[in-house]
Amino acid sequence: MRIAVLVFGALVACTKPPPPELEWVRGDEAAAFARARSEHKGVLIHVFASWAIQSQEVALALEAPSLRAVITPSFVPLLVDVTEPTPENEALQARYDAKTIPAIVLVATDGTVLGRIKTVASPDELRTTIEAAARDLRRP
Repeated sequence: MRIAVLVFGALVACTKPPPPELEWVRGDEAAAFARARSEHKGVLIHVFASWAIQSQEVALALEAPSLRAVITPSFVPLLVDVTEPTPENEALQARYDAKTIPAIVLVATDGTVLGRIKTVASPDELRTTIEAAARDLRRP
């Protein structure tokens, strides 16, 4: 029994904790950009609709620990739910050319688009695009 506890203790000590859950800003573009400016980050805009299975797949992928580890240090996540269309959501979709569902747009706080995903993407494709946008965000 003592050996099992020591082995378990060693495994726990070597295991890296998962990154924190994404702290989504829901539907408030101004709040997301204000938070991003104060935290020196960009904004990851996820245009989502509950009736689109692809939206749900992308949402699950974004919450995976490997993607959270890339998103959290560089981006404030903004969820724009277009399940029920509104003039505000339609304007945001037009502003960021995010007319497909799902869509992900990675934006610097000055409005520069750093990356865009307009189709269903694999977790590896999401990670590659988000990592590239994070590098662009950090360039002087």
